[in-house]
Amino acid sequence: MIDPQCSGGSNNPASACNRVRDTSDTGTNKSLGTLSLRRRFTNKTGLPVTQLRFRLVDITTKPAPAGTADLRVLSSGTVTLTRVDGTTVVVQGTTLETPPAQAMGGGLNSALVVTIPGGVLAPNAPIDVQLVSGVEQGGSFRFLVNVEAVTGTGVNRLGGNGAKLTAPMKPSVLPAPPNDETKATQTPARVQPYVLLPLARAAAAATSEKTKKARTRTRTRAAHARKSQP
Repeated sequence: MIDPQCSGGSNNPASACNRVRDTSDTGTNKSLGTLSLRRRFTNKTGLPVTQLRFRLVDITTKPAPAGTADLRVLSSGTVTLTRVDGTTVVVQGTTLETPPAQAMGGGLNSALVVTIPGGVLAPNAPIDVQLVSGVEQGGSFRFLVNVEAVTGTGVNRLGGNGAKLTAPMKPSVLPAPPNDETKATQTPARVQPYVLLPLARAAAAATSEKTKKARTRTRTRAAHARKSQP
């Protein structure tokens, strides 16, 4: 929480409460105002974080039935807010990630990116952010995010410049495939192909093989019998 004394909601846009409903901030994709969720996130990766984003994994949005909120994820700016005890705090805004262009605002699987002050969030350091959605229809709502972080490790696991993506404790992307030069130097494995026969042909082939073996055994016994005669 940004303000431990205000863990609930507020209608005051200048407050640092967890959830702020501003009905005066209207416009495109926010006909009924905005809903701002304000949270403090702490870097627990054990590594410096250089990029941070929040991916929507569940949200109530268009089309929404009656009684369910229609939320549109929007970009927001950095603001200075006031806690209940009178102290102020700077809360970082977030930007709706593009492409693709999202003329109706963000929805499921959209991502909000925050610019980290100074470019690096040290281990165990906190950052205060706000995630803003426009409200097109009131009602109950869901708004769930996964936190994705790029950590500067000095180990190239993505084929890039020594960074990896985590969300937040395990990799959220696969390692990059080998480049063309690597592919060219690899020796392709030899694969023994399989030949599939229709059932009838397979059965006939098996019967024919058994018949050949039986005839061979008969000829062998007959030859032995001739040799044993006086």
